Amino acid sequence: MIGALTMVGIPPTVGFMAEWTLFNGALQAGVSDMDSFRVALFAIAILTTVLSLAYIIWMYKKVFFGELDSKYDIIRDSNRYVITSIAVLAGLSLIIGVYPDIFFDPILDYLTSIFSNNENIQPILLAPMITGNVVEDDVNSVNITNIIPVPNIPKIEHNDGNGGN
Repeated sequence: MIGALTMVGIPPTVGFMAEWTLFNGALQAGVSDMDSFRVALFAIAILTTVLSLAYIIWMYKKVFFGELDSKYDIIRDSNRYVITSIAVLAGLSLIIGVYPDIFFDPILDYLTSIFSNNENIQPILLAPMITGNVVEDDVNSVNITNIIPVPNIPKIEHNDGNGGN
């Protein structure tokens, strides 16, 4: 049952975090690049998720509320080893869905170390909520966990009131 909810992407399962990450990335890339094809792919992905949800609901209806054919009367429940392994996987699905940073943090650190010095790959600049003036040093010290996609942050000259910058 938890496996089916994970496939559809229902919170708090790992499937939700996977779909959230993919859909968020696709939509951010489409909007920041003004690419209507990527936005259309995002819409298609949402549609397929809704269709998957409809199919899973139909499956639940058949499994839990449908009539059992007489040829399946001889089938017994799974043994304890199968039930234990399924319970462990269901538990992992819920734990990773609630605490995804267990896996995201090492991956983001690794990717940042790989691509930080590559001039050909320009990441979307990320900035925290900033009030007041933005100086160039603030942009270089941004923490990746405080994310607001900003396509370009121009350098702001500060006027000290005496005509100097």
